[in-house]
Amino acid sequence: MVKKNKPAKREVTKSDREIGGSKPLEETRQASESALTTIFNIVGMGILVIDTETLTILEVNQTAADIIGRTKEKIVGHICHSFICPAEAGKCPIKDLGQSIDNSERKIICADGQRRDILKNVSPLIIKGRKCYLEIFIDITERRMVEEALKKSEERYRFISDNTADVIWTMDSKLRYTYISPSVTRQRGYTIEEASKLNLTQVLTPESQDTILKKLQVDMSSAVDGQPRRTSTFTQDMEMYRKDGTTIWSETSVTVLRTPPGEFDGLLGISRDITERKQAEESLLGSEEKYRSLVENINDIFYILDRQGNFTYISPVVERLTKYKVSELIGKPIFPLIHPDDLPGLLDSYNQLVSGQLAPRELRWLDKDGRVIFVRVSRQLLYKDGKAIGVTAVVTDITERKQMEQKLEEMATHDFLTGLPNRVLLLDRFNMAAALSHRNKARLAVMSLDLDRFKSINDTLGHDAGDQVLKSVSARLTGIIRASDTLARVGGDEFILVMMGTNHAKDATAIAQKILDSFTEPLSIDGHQLHLSTSIGIAIYPEDAQDMETLTKKSDAAMYYSKGHGRNQFKFFGDGDVRISGDHRSAPN
Repeated sequence: MVKKNKPAKREVTKSDREIGGSKPLEETRQASESALTTIFNIVGMGILVIDTETLTILEVNQTAADIIGRTKEKIVGHICHSFICPAEAGKCPIKDLGQSIDNSERKIICADGQRRDILKNVSPLIIKGRKCYLEIFIDITERRMVEEALKKSEERYRFISDNTADVIWTMDSKLRYTYISPSVTRQRGYTIEEASKLNLTQVLTPESQDTILKKLQVDMSSAVDGQPRRTSTFTQDMEMYRKDGTTIWSETSVTVLRTPPGEFDGLLGISRDITERKQAEESLLGSEEKYRSLVENINDIFYILDRQGNFTYISPVVERLTKYKVSELIGKPIFPLIHPDDLPGLLDSYNQLVSGQLAPRELRWLDKDGRVIFVRVSRQLLYKDGKAIGVTAVVTDITERKQMEQKLEEMATHDFLTGLPNRVLLLDRFNMAAALSHRNKARLAVMSLDLDRFKSINDTLGHDAGDQVLKSVSARLTGIIRASDTLARVGGDEFILVMMGTNHAKDATAIAQKILDSFTEPLSIDGHQLHLSTSIGIAIYPEDAQDMETLTKKSDAAMYYSKGHGRNQFKFFGDGDVRISGDHRSAPN
């Protein structure tokens, strides 16, 4: 066996000891500590280091000092409970160091006496042999205010739903009830719990089931000609079972709900008992005396038109609904009662009536003072000796239902404070704008706007003043943008603007400069003259991205760059020095 010679052991020189000595390690340690100190001070969460024995605060970062509203010098050395609201000081138990001991919400008292909500996590920590607690927290005050406002709004509309005579209901994508209003007991005899367990075969007669399912087969599909479907509404008369086995007729407005991509997501419905009206329509075939007594004592209007469209009879209920006297209408044409925008469709419907299509129609009437009234009209041809001599109709006032539908739609698509579109409607508008821009090979701009130092207004003048500022700013911005653009409030003091037809950077630049200039005039709020400014970030479709989520991230990044480099300016993401990395919201307010 051949033995390999071991390499000779090299003597360690003085220079070797210097290279591998402690000096580079010390420099590395110092650099690491410097980096950690920097992160500790600029991170967007409040951080406290607390002594476990005395519960005094040993270290505090700048974010925590800003939230508490005191300088670091006035926080370090104080007992941590000094900044907790007295009523909650006892909710901070100290447990074993071997586990996370607290993850909860608390209220703290700021220097100006205001109370703010925080979400905190406290964990054990040992620093250089010393037992400590590490408390990390974020300010959730504004989130709590939004949640409270939404809760009040939900309670208000729940009260309306629970106390209206109509049955309001929702179904999920599998046509199972998810909500049904208490009026179902009065209308159909079921308790809410019993009604919630019913399926369509137990709710509708076979004929009404076939009718509604045929309509839904079309409306439940996700796309038409490759384009996502949008929310749609239709009205249908349906015969429904009561708990005792009898039936009633219901006029039901059905809204097909969809997710933003256009997928079927369920149904929203409002059902009104129209059994009396149906009986009235059937009674039209009875004797003249019985029929006249009936139509003059129901809430719906009954009328007869001759072949020229002139009234030959109209029931007295018209006086209450339209303020016209019967004598003012007899012998006069119906057309002045119809809203001008609905006249063409009404004339087309008369042609359908002649061909035998007797579908009810919804349209708008105008009363004597010009007020719009939403009505539903059911018509039949009137014959004599086999010839059509006119039209008979029953008119139902559906104004209240229409207003409720509009309110429900507005709640789903608009911001409750400013009335601006919310994220749901903004995404819908963007998808349409992007499709149009793609077809026309055009550009559009997405702008992110954030008010500078808005937090100080809430802190000094209160949140009511802050709400007034948001409303005033929304009105001012709405007066600047074009009718084809969409301005949405997406949270707090954050707005997003989608601009159509931005073929050159100067188009977006001009609007951005107008927005900045609009803030030169102060706002007058509760006797205070407030001088505000805004920071703006801009991303361009399709260069920067082709979807709303990515464009928003990039315009946000550009906006926080503007905010972090002096505020009161705008920045394009495509300028080159803006980057998306982590959470930009550590930038100054």
